[in-house]
Amino acid sequence: MDTLLLVILLAAARFALHLFGLMFRKWFTIICLLAITTGIIAGILQLLLKIRKRNVRILAVTVYVIITIAVTLMTYPIAIFAIAGEEHVVEREEGKYVAYVDGFLHTYVYYYKYKNFLICGETKRIEEDYGKGGFDPVGNPYGYEYTAVSTTYYDEEGNIVSAETEDQ
Repeated sequence: MDTLLLVILLAAARFALHLFGLMFRKWFTIICLLAITTGIIAGILQLLLKIRKRNVRILAVTVYVIITIAVTLMTYPIAIFAIAGEEHVVEREEGKYVAYVDGFLHTYVYYYKYKNFLICGETKRIEEDYGKGGFDPVGNPYGYEYTAVSTTYYDEEGNIVSAETEDQ
C-alpha cells in the first residue's frame, strides 16, 4: 500500500508540475523509481511469505528470488544506459541552468532553467552538440577545453531562437 501511495503521489506531483511547465530533476526521479521498484519487490515477497503451506512457500520464494535476480541482471545494463549522463547546475550569461550531459556515442548537453534543488523547467532552453561522445564537457574534472560544434537557443515555449555553428 505504501508503494501504491508513493506512485499516486509521484504521478500527481508530476502532473501538477507539468501544468506549470516544470519537472522533477533527474536525480529525484531516479530515487523515486528505485523506491517504487524496491517497494514492489518487497510487497510481492511479503505476499509470498504469507502462504500457509511451508513447502509451497519455500518453492514460491525461491522461484521469485531467482526470477527477480534474472530480471535485474537483464535490465540493469539497459537501466544504466537509460539514466546515464551527468547532471550539473551551471551559471551562464542568461542565468542558472540544470545541464544534462548525454555523452554515449555523441555528446549533447541540454540546459533547462534551474528553479531549485528539486525542480527545473520542463522546456529545453539551450542545446549544445560536441560531436564525438564519451566525455562530460560541463563537469570536466581534467580541465580540458571543449568547443561545441553547434549551439541552439530556445525560447520559453521551446521554439528555436537562434542556432550557432562553430567553424572548423
